[in-house]
Amino acid sequence: MSVASLFAGTQLLVISGKRNSQDKLRLQPRGLISAREFGSLKPEKERPELLFAPFPMTDGNAMPSIARAGDGGWLVWTDVDHSLAREQKALAEELGAWLLASGTPGRRQVFIRLNAATPAHHVEALNRALCEKLDGDPSKISRAAIMRLPGGFNTKGGKRRCARITHQSERVWSAPELASALGTELPDTDTRDDAHAVSETPTAIRKSDPRYRRVMRQIDKANSRFEFQNYGTRHSLMFGYVLTLVELGVTDTAELLWAFDQCDAAVSKCSDEGKSLEHHLGQILQKPKVVEKLATSTAEPGGAVPHQPESTSAGERDEPGVTSVDDDGVSADRFPSLDWSTAWTQDYSSPDWLLGKFLERGQQIAFVAGGKEGKSLLLLHWSLALVLGWEFFGDKGDGKPKRVLYFDRENNLRDIITRARSLGVTEKDLATLAERFIYKQFPAFDGTLDDPESEAAGQLLAIVDEVKPDVVILDTASRFIKGNENDSAPWLQLYRLVHAPLKAKGVAAARIDHFGKDETKGARGNSAKAQDVDHVWEMTAKGERKERKPDGEWVVITLAMKRTHTRTGHGDDSFTVVRKGRKDAEGMWAAGCTSHELESRQDRFDEAADGLADAEKLWAYMQARIGVQITAKTAAEVIGKSAKTAERIFQGFEKDPMRKSQISRGKVDRANAWTCVGTSV
Repeated sequence: MSVASLFAGTQLLVISGKRNSQDKLRLQPRGLISAREFGSLKPEKERPELLFAPFPMTDGNAMPSIARAGDGGWLVWTDVDHSLAREQKALAEELGAWLLASGTPGRRQVFIRLNAATPAHHVEALNRALCEKLDGDPSKISRAAIMRLPGGFNTKGGKRRCARITHQSERVWSAPELASALGTELPDTDTRDDAHAVSETPTAIRKSDPRYRRVMRQIDKANSRFEFQNYGTRHSLMFGYVLTLVELGVTDTAELLWAFDQCDAAVSKCSDEGKSLEHHLGQILQKPKVVEKLATSTAEPGGAVPHQPESTSAGERDEPGVTSVDDDGVSADRFPSLDWSTAWTQDYSSPDWLLGKFLERGQQIAFVAGGKEGKSLLLLHWSLALVLGWEFFGDKGDGKPKRVLYFDRENNLRDIITRARSLGVTEKDLATLAERFIYKQFPAFDGTLDDPESEAAGQLLAIVDEVKPDVVILDTASRFIKGNENDSAPWLQLYRLVHAPLKAKGVAAARIDHFGKDETKGARGNSAKAQDVDHVWEMTAKGERKERKPDGEWVVITLAMKRTHTRTGHGDDSFTVVRKGRKDAEGMWAAGCTSHELESRQDRFDEAADGLADAEKLWAYMQARIGVQITAKTAAEVIGKSAKTAERIFQGFEKDPMRKSQISRGKVDRANAWTCVGTSV
């Protein structure tokens, strides 16, 4: 069976695409073709990706978002971003679906043929039902969707994969029969059919008009900004577009309506909300800034302003997650002026610490440590203490439980739960955690947080607006960016897109990061990492010892936290933290036995005394074996401590003015070994 039979009875609006340097797809219409011409359609060398609008379009020069629908559609479709489960694949084949491997492994586009031209609202209802059955992408059910065309290539990620049909069928359906098979009903009316229509034919600006060239340039500019359908910018884009048109002298209402009808963002918003172009244009024309421009314009205003409801809710006026536009055409929060008198009355006489006193409210920090040194464990403990009202580092905080939003692309479920239990979480805490500790494990953002062209940062901030956390944690920072860690651009973009908005909202954030190969040089990658946050805290393990007790083996690790970069200088620049944990009979960390405590002065004195005693013991052992190479492992057995502790004692001998001339370093089976070459002075 020919692939062209899939498109029998309809015309295709074919679109060519190529990837830019950010791997984003740039599209250009190739025009309308019939099913008979499909066989001769070839990918272009410069634009190897072929796409099409499954709903027939009557304007072959327009993108699907602004092209007008024809008499009806002959296809039902959905886009599946995952491998079809066995029962889903069986259902698709039972429905006589065509399956297209879109080039991304496991991803399928599903098409079902109809036997007659079907109204757009019926097609969308069938798309929605098919999408729900196959767990497809709900953003691709619109009549303005763009799908991949068989025979083209998917070049995402620099690879070249051919889009090909993997299953086909001769079956065709009537719309009512397919609706019954999918368990849905066809709507009687199309609530969106006239969403972007106008009450009368708008007056176009003619080519002979001296404003024409400038107006068309603004249309192209607005549509290029909406090329990748960034829905979060539609509201502000529409306002700025209309304001610019008025400044260009387009004040006649009918002409404005025509120009508004050419704006992809406006048509998209009207279509999604089921409201007319007149409604949204009317809202914008009522804005004081626009009214002022209309009043001062030298052009003759024409026609009445479209109807504007007397009161409009914020939900109708504002795009979700986007700040309202004020009278000046800019966000009310974008350019705030400092009210000196009010600000001077604020009490800033002491730091506004969060629990633990290493991060103030609303500040942004990087938390850096080596691999497997317990970065995530310590910040998980801190998060639980914030949420459950525990003490942390001996600090009780303000006594008010906080809300934490944790984005984790590092730890699996077993890691999270076993650590939480070892830190003392019990079943009685689960309700509080569900309410106040929002843990997003392996979040699937649409892109990366450093990419201004993706939706990822906007999605994160939308979750922040919904959850309203006191603290946001990114674990680990490098998992959320796509740029090279050694370049400054990813970190500067991460600050601009994520940290700066969080700081403006008064939300504190901690991003976890790794040391580079040389720990003395700080975090891995570019120095911009340290410049875009308020503080950088670096944590290193200084020693480990094991103690055998009747209840099991206790592991005690000393951690040094040092603040290497700071914007404010408030508080301590270093902490010595003692991590303790007990292993049970099966070698698991026992429930409620893991802790992080600040080391007291007495602890430091006792440790110094122990260290001095260990050093003297080891030195006496070496003097009794002059000329014998002693490894850290052997020394650890002598003093009853870890090999790391023994190695630090050896290094201390090498720096001791009285002993460094009596000790030499060598190798034993590739391990460092030290030899005493003389007697003590």
